[in-house]
Amino acid sequence: GGYRCWAVDMRGHGASGPSPTRRYDDWDLAAADLLAVVDALPTASGGVAGVGHSFGAATLVLAEQARPGTFAALWCYEPIIRSDEVAAAPGDPSIGDVARHRRNRFDSAAAAVARFAPKPPFRTWAPGLLEAYVATATRPTPDGVELVLSGPEEATCYEGAGRHGAWPGLATLGLPVTVAAAPLETGGPATWAQAVADAIPAGRFRRFAGLTHFGPLEQPAVVAAAISDDLGAMGFPGRSTGAVTPPR
Repeated sequence: GGYRCWAVDMRGHGASGPSPTRRYDDWDLAAADLLAVVDALPTASGGVAGVGHSFGAATLVLAEQARPGTFAALWCYEPIIRSDEVAAAPGDPSIGDVARHRRNRFDSAAAAVARFAPKPPFRTWAPGLLEAYVATATRPTPDGVELVLSGPEEATCYEGAGRHGAWPGLATLGLPVTVAAAPLETGGPATWAQAVADAIPAGRFRRFAGLTHFGPLEQPAVVAAAISDDLGAMGFPGRSTGAVTPPR
């Protein structure tokens, strides 16, 4: 509430066209795509605030680094931005491996929902969001539906997580940025998020309780209220809900 919101389908995701190479490991290219979208928006005098999650949050930072002043403020839930030290540590290949071998075709959208529903991360999502995901992440085929972004293609996106150069440029960001994260015990990006916020001159940090890396899909109303409050605190116009406590 209080904002005009635009949601972006990154290339190869949702209704957007695929990458010509069918690879998605160049996150700087994703940032360039995002800049093209921002250029096409009918913006008010207050500018644009960027809100993103995971890959999307990192893409926002890369876009602002590529063209400072694009955004008035950023709100990033567990951005995949790792320090040189973290990036150099042995990685866990399981995410890419799981994606690479993911089933891509289903008899129907309902069959896809039934298959995903008991599995992580989908089983913790708020009611209705899995159905919305399947509706936008699949396309019809003569005998059912298939994922728009195939498993092998999705795996290339994960492979790009350690190749972009967002971390060294965090200190150059000249806008307010809130970095939010799930509890430390959830691991992964939740353990790096505080360091990302600390590396940004006007960085703020918020730690949510009871969420995972997929927090925006688990408690969307709580996360949306936090976004509204934090953007207001960072000087971006909008309606503050007062529904959540200020970030620590």
